[in-house]
Amino acid sequence: MLKRPLDTLLGFKALSLVGGLTENDRRVGATLLEHFNRKTGRCDPSLGRIARLLEIDTRTVIRSVRHLEDAGLLRKHRHGGHLNRNRYEPIWLKLSELEVAWNARFKGLSAASGLSPSKGQGCHLGSDSPVTQTCSSENLPNEPVQ
Repeated sequence: MLKRPLDTLLGFKALSLVGGLTENDRRVGATLLEHFNRKTGRCDPSLGRIARLLEIDTRTVIRSVRHLEDAGLLRKHRHGGHLNRNRYEPIWLKLSELEVAWNARFKGLSAASGLSPSKGQGCHLGSDSPVTQTCSSENLPNEPVQ
């Protein structure tokens, strides 16, 4: 069951960043996350519904579900209930781990971006003309440029 209000959103993020999945695998995963009911914990759209929503073949949905299971992102439970649908359970711990790993990699590369520790030029040079500067906020000086 979800523990944090943003788990579904983080699930979408993790799903988009994990390697080894096809575009259809990601789309099927996103559709399953979209069908997840936060209050009841149920997620049981039919294969036909997923296929119609994504405009792909039912066999493609079945393959993508198997790929998502193999990647450890969800569990499929056959329950033979209403319309013989399966129940899907996102593996929130795995999705959370992927998001944490991404954040660590992202922050690690940001820190090693090779930017100079210098605060930059404090004012325009005499030969410089005043124009709109385009730079990231990390490169902006702390004091206003005159």
